Amino acid sequence: MNTFIGIVVEIGETKMWKSGFRTRHVVIDTGTSSSPNPIKVDCRDYDIEILDGCSINDVLEVTYHLQGRKYEGKFFTNVVSDSIRRVGQDQVPVQEETTYETNNGWFNQKTGKFEEGDPF
Repeated sequence: MNTFIGIVVEIGETKMWKSGFRTRHVVIDTGTSSSPNPIKVDCRDYDIEILDGCSINDVLEVTYHLQGRKYEGKFFTNVVSDSIRRVGQDQVPVQEETTYETNNGWFNQKTGKFEEGDPF
């Protein structure tokens, strides 16, 4: 199972296809380096409604799978959500302290808080 935690930087509009299928994207900065690392995640089904309650700068945990395809001789890879949940103080799993740097600070996974400044 692939999972990452990051900060929401953009939430797209829900797109309805002719077949009735709905999609929506969210861009999450994983903050794993000193430079921004935004990842666009395609959401379907139940995750679309979860994004209704989210805002910019919320911290989300995303479980995902990769989906590849070939189109007009070029290869594309999408990150598709399997589940999304908001991460807060009461929801952070107990584990050793892990920090995720972002371009504006860092996220302390143990405490579930976004912190300013240098974590080290």
